[in-house]
Amino acid sequence: MVLCVGIALPSTAYLEPAPAPVAQGIDPMSQHALDLVATLKTCAPLTRCAGDFFRLRDMQEWLDPDFTRVALVSIANGHPAPLIRAQALWQLLLLAQDKLDMDMANIAAESLGLIHEFVYRQGKETTPANPLVQTEWRAFPMVPGEGWVALDRVIRPATRNSAVLATRIASHQATHAVLRLGFDDGVRVFWNGDAIYKSEGHRRAALDQVALPIFVNEGQNHLRIEVRQDSGAWRLLARITDREG
Repeated sequence: MVLCVGIALPSTAYLEPAPAPVAQGIDPMSQHALDLVATLKTCAPLTRCAGDFFRLRDMQEWLDPDFTRVALVSIANGHPAPLIRAQALWQLLLLAQDKLDMDMANIAAESLGLIHEFVYRQGKETTPANPLVQTEWRAFPMVPGEGWVALDRVIRPATRNSAVLATRIASHQATHAVLRLGFDDGVRVFWNGDAIYKSEGHRRAALDQVALPIFVNEGQNHLRIEVRQDSGAWRLLARITDREG
């Protein structure tokens, strides 16, 4: 089972000194960015400061090229709240994708524990407890740094369709855990053959939109997720963490 962990990346010394006032030469945009970072380093829970992550990322084109990356690494490595560390890693992954830095994107995705090894087939899930039949499934083509399982990149038609993703989760011990999902549009989730969640609404996928308590058996566990698509993006994010995130 994969848990969110810190990552060792370039020095965060750029953010260590106390923010200098605007009068001493820091422009207002940089000062505001420093204030956002100071807030994010101490904020909890995530619901109180999620918007600050998006504001910081929206400001990146007006800041020093390394500022946002170093700030996110500092939060990912040092914040005491696991879900805030996870959000910093997710924003770091998106930033790395924007800069075509797939090495950094892979590190962030693997640190998050995003599941990226799936097999898939089109259609709805009708026999979740049955073993997979090899001839009916294909390996989903992706690498960790992509983050999203982008079904609309692989499956046609990419509107008004459904597909099922399946994977095995190995654990060296039995334990309670949380399956965290983001999806677009609707899902049905099956854990070890049992239906544990259903959503028929319309939404845009984001990290950790839904948190589902699960019991992980020692050895092999089986996860299947039917993802329904209406229009627009057709995406899935999935990771398994401990109860804290």
